[in-house]
Amino acid sequence: MKKCIVCEKELEEEDYDIGGKHLLCWNTLYDGIILKSCGNYGSVEYDPMDGVSEYLELALCDKCLVVKGHLIQRCQEVKKKKDAVYKCVENFVEYKERIAKGDYIGRGKKKT
Repeated sequence: MKKCIVCEKELEEEDYDIGGKHLLCWNTLYDGIILKSCGNYGSVEYDPMDGVSEYLELALCDKCLVVKGHLIQRCQEVKKKKDAVYKCVENFVEYKERIAKGDYIGRGKKKT
């Protein structure tokens, strides 16, 4: 059981049965999302420097995702030759409005 970082609502982790075995999906929640961070250069509180073997994990319930959506940036990978660069393109509220209009790819076009 994980708790939302904002409202502390308990979020149930998804589970399922395969071949008679009960399995827990370690990173899938009902009514919420999992966020991970390997640290950030400049943080005085958390920057483990290796960025591979450890990370911080937090949960955010869907309600708080919507309520705080104006503060959350949706970013996407932009390929620059051989390196990947991430560019923040819209906040979560703008994303939800675009999806509601049927624009699933973010270029003013409807997915066919």
